[in-house]
Amino acid sequence: MRDLLLTPYWVLGYALMALTAIAFHQGRGRLLRRTSVAVLCLWWLCATPLTASWALGALERSASAEAAACAPPAAHAWFIVLAGGLRAQPRSAQDVGALSGASLRRILAASRLAREVPDSRMLISGGMGRRWKEADLMGTLAQRLGVAQDRIELERRSHDTLQNAREVARMLRGTPARPLYLVTSAYHMPRAWMSFRHSGLQVCALPVDFESIAKVSLEDLVPDAAGLRMMSYALHEYLGIVYYRLVKFR
Repeated sequence: MRDLLLTPYWVLGYALMALTAIAFHQGRGRLLRRTSVAVLCLWWLCATPLTASWALGALERSASAEAAACAPPAAHAWFIVLAGGLRAQPRSAQDVGALSGASLRRILAASRLAREVPDSRMLISGGMGRRWKEADLMGTLAQRLGVAQDRIELERRSHDTLQNAREVARMLRGTPARPLYLVTSAYHMPRAWMSFRHSGLQVCALPVDFESIAKVSLEDLVPDAAGLRMMSYALHEYLGIVYYRLVKFR
């Protein structure tokens, strides 16, 4: 606990607490006092693992509900795997260490599924990167994990979730019908699922990479980097869902 209180997030918190105390002590205007309290509360809510996990967990529970409506993957299924970004620009198509944590966790889970399901195929979607794309690196890692190259297709043009859906729909157009299973992080699944359905693909949800806290402890009431990261993911998804519905899907 003592180490947590020395992080940059708490240093910012100390500064906000000090400014709030000064505003009250010096009898500043009511608006300034209320604003300082509101900013302090916002900092606490956004960087506290407990509230961040609650926000992220709502998305993950929605993903789990969609998954429960689907049958387990059967033979000849397509596993559509969405990339989750790069940690750095890759130096070659073999530089799988350049993948972000989300990309790594998604392809690890999808590769295990592909090995277990007979005659299944994998379509990896992600075009971020310069010469070598997310899909290139994830395809390389899938082969290292035991998925045969002739069972892997790459989509290298998309740069966001809706483009993922549209490019995958284009690639699958005219191919023999197979069960489609969408593999992505659980918090990202609601926006991804609605994007693929909007693009005409009847996908089943296969959420992986759950990040919300399963068991709460006292330390989860202390703002830290993990809480801020989870809240960033959650806000990105909630805002993305609203934006897609109001703008992209019209």
